[in-house]
Amino acid sequence: MTGLRARAALLAMLGLVAAGALAFMAGTAWAKKETPILECVFHDTGTGQFNSLWGYNNSSGSSENIAIGENNNFSPSPENRGQPTTFLPKLNDNVFVVTWNGTGSLTWNLDGHSVSATKSSTPCASNPVPVAGGGPWYLLPGALVLVGVAGVGFCCRRFDLDLGLRRTSRT
Repeated sequence: MTGLRARAALLAMLGLVAAGALAFMAGTAWAKKETPILECVFHDTGTGQFNSLWGYNNSSGSSENIAIGENNNFSPSPENRGQPTTFLPKLNDNVFVVTWNGTGSLTWNLDGHSVSATKSSTPCASNPVPVAGGGPWYLLPGALVLVGVAGVGFCCRRFDLDLGLRRTSRT
């Protein structure tokens, strides 16, 4: 009877090892997928619309490209609501804002994962609407710095030209 118990114990251990290996492989495949994240929703009482702030997590360790379509879309349509098509590695917060009327739910489907925004989703502390009225709003501060640097450069260059005209020649 001890031989039978030993075989049963060995088979049970092999089963656990196989189950662990399968779980590890499934977890590794799962970790390579991009996961959409709904950060928060803001009800804009001025317009009556709802603004949702979105991000994503890419744990693959490299940038991934997923075109708008079957693996990267919103529902209800339109399927393209300004979501990215290039996904940088790691957690990426505050990537884009989608405005919708708040009816039903707004769902981002990304690489086999989906997350939905509703009127009752986690509220945003402030309105995440882009300041410039569209596009990647998080680039605005950098653009303002560049404009400031260009302006200073222009002023200094202009000042040098004025100084050059005022110099007298010494012979």
